[in-house]
Amino acid sequence: MIDGTLACGVVNLYKPAGITSFQAVSQVKRLLNVKKCGHAGTLDPDAEGVLPVFIGSATGACAYLEDEQKEYLAEILLGISTDTDDISGRVTCVSDYNIPYSTVEACIKEFTGEIIQKPPIYSAIKVEGRKLYEYARKNAEVEIPERKVTVYSITIEEEPSIRKVSVDGKEYMASCFKGLVKCSRGTYIRSLCRDIGIAAGTCGCMGKLVRTRSGPYRIEDSLRFEELQEKGQKALLPVADLFEKYEKIVLNNKETKDYLDGKKIALKRKIDKERQTVSVYTQDQGFIGLGELVIMDSLSYLKGKKLFCHPYR
Repeated sequence: MIDGTLACGVVNLYKPAGITSFQAVSQVKRLLNVKKCGHAGTLDPDAEGVLPVFIGSATGACAYLEDEQKEYLAEILLGISTDTDDISGRVTCVSDYNIPYSTVEACIKEFTGEIIQKPPIYSAIKVEGRKLYEYARKNAEVEIPERKVTVYSITIEEEPSIRKVSVDGKEYMASCFKGLVKCSRGTYIRSLCRDIGIAAGTCGCMGKLVRTRSGPYRIEDSLRFEELQEKGQKALLPVADLFEKYEKIVLNNKETKDYLDGKKIALKRKIDKERQTVSVYTQDQGFIGLGELVIMDSLSYLKGKKLFCHPYR
């Protein structure tokens, strides 16, 4: 068991399909006997894969992971659409599924780079204080706000196949493409599959979805619940792993104490940028948190920004 008052780190969890992200976090709490726990980047109940779970004071890093690149392996189904934009919903359209591969390839190129995307009506985005799925469940009219997202790449991983798809208790024929999608935060893969179908001259939705990466956390290193139970505290990854891209600043004992007391640390070197985020360590290489390099009165200083791990507790 872990002492819930002292635990600090990240669990690279493999969330199975069939449970919510909230339920997955509750399971981690129970298995590790911790009180403070949170996750970054919600996965739909039917989706599976990487769900980083932050423990103890590491929960403050959740927001930083949200901005990191995500990667998904998604089934793009052409010839069928639903009200949820995936196969958990009610069928709203059945159309031609025999779409040439060259047509799909051309359409995919339209959805790379910075794009404007309309999220699914069944999503947790709030409009006038209510979540979109609340409007959908009451059949209430609502204008879904569009948003800018970035799709870095979409790669077709396997040869397309035509197969039967079970939706709402019935079977339909669809053309299935497995695509590896690398994207920014806020991207809805369900919407992407829907829009690719429309662009291909038919209709579309998403089948199975697996998140294969979230920032530095990859599916090949993720742990299922039974593995987490076996490993216990050894499963915790250092929260510092999330900030390896930042320059590293090492403080001596006096500087560390001043830093923790909220004082500015004078630097003996000049800095190029007026403001620059850095990762801060003690002289024995213990990660403290994030700092900011600033220029004040022509001198360079280190200021505290976010404390994650207190070295003296």
